[in-house]
Amino acid sequence: MKLAKFLVATAAILASSSAYAQGAKDNQGTQAPQGARAEVKLGLGLSAMQNLGWANHQSGLVYGGEVGFDLAVAKRVSLGVDAEATGSTFEQSNYFPALKPGRDLYAGLRASYAVNDKVNLYGKIGYVNGMLRQNMGIYDASQTVDGIRLGIGAQYKLSRKLYSSVEYRYSNYQQGVSSNQLMTGIGVRF
Repeated sequence: MKLAKFLVATAAILASSSAYAQGAKDNQGTQAPQGARAEVKLGLGLSAMQNLGWANHQSGLVYGGEVGFDLAVAKRVSLGVDAEATGSTFEQSNYFPALKPGRDLYAGLRASYAVNDKVNLYGKIGYVNGMLRQNMGIYDASQTVDGIRLGIGAQYKLSRKLYSSVEYRYSNYQQGVSSNQLMTGIGVRF
């Protein structure tokens, strides 16, 4: 008899805690994005380079990848870090010596806000290091320029781990070089 009472009491406790856990899950609502993530990016870019009084504008595809980590600091807000490497298909200019943007490396901070359970908005700021290539006719030279990047974007949750993104960002480098980019991406949260 004691064993039957113990089993009934245990079953009742397990059933009630399972129901409580389900209710807590249903009442959680929108949560801030958190955890590690990786993303493949593709977009359009426009670079402007001021050199000795003339402007050189180039456009093309931008491609690359990003990794990051977000930590929830409030129910709908998370803070995170990003690292990114991109390349571009920007064409050579008609000016001599021809300047062409090369790879871009970025590391920065980001703040995200969960609008609902599918959409996150974010802003980012960080350090960017770009490479400029110069065709001098006989030989090619390259140099790096440092700068700051500002960006805003949105992520749309496609499944439990998969998301898509759209992002606008502006980078301002040394020596009169700047870049505007509109990027899309597909990412996964771990």
